[in-house]
Amino acid sequence: FNTILKNAIYTKKLIPPEKLDISVQHLSNIERGRRFVTAELLDRIAEIFVVPLSDLFIDIMPLQANKLKAQAKRITAIIDNELFEFTAKIKKKIIDSL
Repeated sequence: FNTILKNAIYTKKLIPPEKLDISVQHLSNIERGRRFVTAELLDRIAEIFVVPLSDLFIDIMPLQANKLKAQAKRITAIIDNELFEFTAKIKKKIIDSL
């Protein structure tokens, strides 16, 4: 299961079983691995999340992690640049005041 599917199945608050047209018992059996998810159920989950069915088979967490790492690198570069410029200004002011 990928992240979307795990959230859909393992969190009854996110998608109540009645919204999926299945019983609580059926959902519990899926959670415990006693039953399998049907194509129809996967289709309903995709419709509820408004995502293509194929997205249920792609683990998006690594993609999100990579995106966050790239954002962190950009932010770090901006901060480093700002600190460098600030330090240069302070040094200049100190030298000019001597």
